[in-house]
Amino acid sequence: MEEMSYTVSKEDFTKFIKQLSQLTKSCTDIILRNGIIRQKSDSGDAFFDIKTDVPIDANLQFVKSYVDIFKVFVPVDDEGSVTLTVKDNILIISDEESYANLTMGDEKYMTAYFIPDEKMKLVEQEFVSSFAMTKNALKKLVVIGENFATDSVTMEVDSDKAKLTIASASKTKNATITTIKNIQLEQGTYVLPYTIFTFPFEEDPEINIFKSVNDKYALKLTDGTSSVYGILDKREI
Repeated sequence: MEEMSYTVSKEDFTKFIKQLSQLTKSCTDIILRNGIIRQKSDSGDAFFDIKTDVPIDANLQFVKSYVDIFKVFVPVDDEGSVTLTVKDNILIISDEESYANLTMGDEKYMTAYFIPDEKMKLVEQEFVSSFAMTKNALKKLVVIGENFATDSVTMEVDSDKAKLTIASASKTKNATITTIKNIQLEQGTYVLPYTIFTFPFEEDPEINIFKSVNDKYALKLTDGTSSVYGILDKREI
């Protein structure tokens, strides 16, 4: 890789760690190109197009191990900073006191790959519908989903309305989070990955639905800078 070095403020580095930490729930490996993460989840049912404030190229194989090391380099002083340097296949993280040399992965052997612009556009082939979700409803979804230890959210579409529901794996707990009105989507029951709703957006996300790859639909959450997509998997429940 081309040698590059970038100094990051405590605020931006903390945000970067938060983004990576959330993605570890869906991705074993993460690839950054100019600070952008654009890849599928390991399961293939979610897509991420995330702009970070750390504009480096890096192949973070087994990303959780990097996150654990990054956390101990967060500056104590609010005005502090850390420097990230990429040299060949080494990622160097340093502050005024310490540094760590971290060998990066070989993209050929990683579970992730960076999705180019032309392929990412296929996720949004045709706009279908949009809906608003209150901050309170989103908070309920995240907290209840974590309590239920669920990995999915169900969208039940009937006529022009849809219910977002969550159930525990054992089916002993369930909750209806919100009812969406005036939604333009084929009637049926769809399953979404829970983790797309837990991404730490800076602003309340807009929610849109598109016709997507393989004749499926994609639900997009975006704050204008970063976007997370979940494939709506139509099932018989």
